[in-house]
Formats: sequence, C-alpha cells, structure tokens
Amino acid sequence: PQLRDTKAFPSWFRRVVWTQCHLLTRGDRLVTTERVTERADDGANPHALAERAELVNQVKRAVDALPEHERDTATRFYLDGQSQREIAAALGLTHSAVSTRLHSARRRLKRRMIGMTNTTPATETPATPIQYAVAYARVFVSDYARARAFYVDTMGLQPVHEDGKAWMLFDTDGANLLVETSRTQEVGRVAGISFKVADIHGVHKTLASRGVRFEFPPTKQFWGGIRADFYDADGNLLTLVGDDIY
Repeated sequence: PQLRDTKAFPSWFRRVVWTQCHLLTRGDRLVTTERVTERADDGANPHALAERAELVNQVKRAVDALPEHERDTATRFYLDGQSQREIAAALGLTHSAVSTRLHSARRRLKRRMIGMTNTTPATETPATPIQYAVAYARVFVSDYARARAFYVDTMGLQPVHEDGKAWMLFDTDGANLLVETSRTQEVGRVAGISFKVADIHGVHKTLASRGVRFEFPPTKQFWGGIRADFYDADGNLLTLVGDDIY
C-alpha cells in the first residue's frame, strides 16, 4: 500500500530474489552448528558444545535481523571475503557507501549481541524496561533534485535508498535520515537534527566554501561542547556538533 511508483517494483523484486539466491549459493561457507560440532575435539564437554552452538545461532539471528542492504553487504565482506571495492562494483555503490554500511552493520550487531548475552534471571528483575532507539529523523524539502544536490554533493552523504523523485534515506551512523518532499509548512523550519562530526572546524570550513549558509560558526557551548547551526537548500536549520563533547 505504500508503493508510490509501480515502475520501482520490478527492480525491488529482482533484488529480493537475487539476495535469496545469494544466501543459498553461499551456504557451504556458512559456519553452521554442524560444522562447529565437527571441528570440536572428540572429548569436548557436551555443555560447552551446546553453548557454542547456541552462540552460533545467536550470531546467525543477529545477522538475519540486519536491514537487507546491511545484511547483504556484511555477508559479502565477512562471509564471502569480498573486498569493499568488489562489493561497491557489484552493488553499484561508492566505496564510501559500502564502508558506511559495514560500520552500521557492526554497530547493530554489537548492540544486538550484547542484548542477547546480557540476560538476568526473571526473579532478579521484576519488570524489564522497554529499550527505545531513534530509528528515523525526517527533513522536509520542496524540491527533490535541489535537496539531493545539497545533501549528497555538498554535504557528502550517500543515500542507501531513494526513489529518485520524492525521498532519499541516509545512514548517518545513528538514526537514519529521511529527506522527503513536501508542499506544506513543514518545509523550512528548525529540523532539530544534529550531525556529530570529528573535526567540526574543518567541516565548517569545507561546507562554508561550498556555499552553505551558517547561522553561526563553531562556538563553545555552556555544556562543554562545540556547536554550529547551518541551513540546507530549503532553509531547514540543522546542527553540527563537535566530537569532543563525548
């Protein structure tokens, strides 16, 4: 029901089929429970074998739970032994986009595996708190092509998904950034989105040289960090935050 462009369906479906075929053809290279058992010493403790098998299953479940684009990229790199350059050529991505996907996949896997292993008996914790993570941050723009030129060409972000006319999705090593077109009052406002960067002064200099308009340059804040606010092509106010606050 959310499909906006019927012409996009065939390419999406081909991608799903290709991914499933790829999962089947690489099966002999997967570390399965059976292979772990075969490699274990004959005198291995059966409890240790069971724990090892469960760990393998946990890893597999964590990989399977990755978003499709990250799962495919991580599988190619870690299980199939492809280089980032080979992955970029096969998927039609830039080297930077592949690196970003791998970084995000590692982060998600680490978080998921920690959640799997850090368990406590029910008797010790009467109620398990719900864990929330921000999934998406949205910015509304009036012109797709102009917005793409700003976020991709000027800022240097690489979209992981886009429909080519109305929206694009970026993985920013945190919440995913969704930039989408809108003709309402949502365009040109304080977006409330901060981009964490390692060298805020260098990024400020680079963006300013590309014509980006800043509300104010990198400025020390009362809470100890460094911040600089800037505008995108539609007047949405965004923020840079220096890495030193962490």
